[in-house]
Amino acid sequence: MNMDTRFFDLHIEAQGLRENLDQAQRFGWSGVCLVSVFNPGFPDFRKQIEALKDGWSLTVLAGAKVVAKDPSSVQDKARMALQAGADIILVEGGVDEINRAASECWEVDVLCHPEKVSGKDLTDQKNSGIDHVTARFMAEKCIALEINFAELLNSYGMYRSQVMGRMRQNVMLAKKYGTPLIITTGAQDINCIRSPRDLLSVGLSLGMDADLARKALTDHPMRLVKKSRDRADPDKLLSGLEVTRWGSSARPERKKTSGWY
Repeated sequence: MNMDTRFFDLHIEAQGLRENLDQAQRFGWSGVCLVSVFNPGFPDFRKQIEALKDGWSLTVLAGAKVVAKDPSSVQDKARMALQAGADIILVEGGVDEINRAASECWEVDVLCHPEKVSGKDLTDQKNSGIDHVTARFMAEKCIALEINFAELLNSYGMYRSQVMGRMRQNVMLAKKYGTPLIITTGAQDINCIRSPRDLLSVGLSLGMDADLARKALTDHPMRLVKKSRDRADPDKLLSGLEVTRWGSSARPERKKTSGWY
């Protein structure tokens, strides 16, 4: 692999923030997103991330994982998480209605493990949580479909085969409709953090070619990082509309993070 390539893992949940960064840096990651479930304690988590940013060669982002009980609350929680300072918004998938609602929400950046839907797979079709409509929505809004390594690492036997089959189907849909794919460690334990090379192999095993697997660790995560920065940039008013000079008007220090697209 090209040593100048920047690799991003946008989903690490493991406890011990400093240890996570040390491990990720040693494994060759250029940037990571440390993720916490969005709840009233998230602002404190965000402050911890800010305090850790100095002294690392890594780009460090704060991710909020939205766990929604019903589709109508996905957007509300995503907007609240942005207001609380989250850089990346992840939605806990696994229910068809939640998967669809997340794909329709501009504030969402990552749909996590949509393949965890209940129900049996058909002979010629996997119940993968994603259909062509969802894939198109995600492509339009630059919402990434996550391939979460931890889901494979922590599954066994026939269930692991089922998960891999569903992930392969989602990879095919993403390729067909241009949906961004990202591969993450999804680490909930520091020992689950892996190197970019390990995750590249995961992508290959799920039907990606070498170029797409590399992009799932580099280009696609970097698109989400840019989306996050544009969302917080007062100069970016709308997608494609940017203030180059404020003139006599004072440049605002902050802006509304939703509704900029």
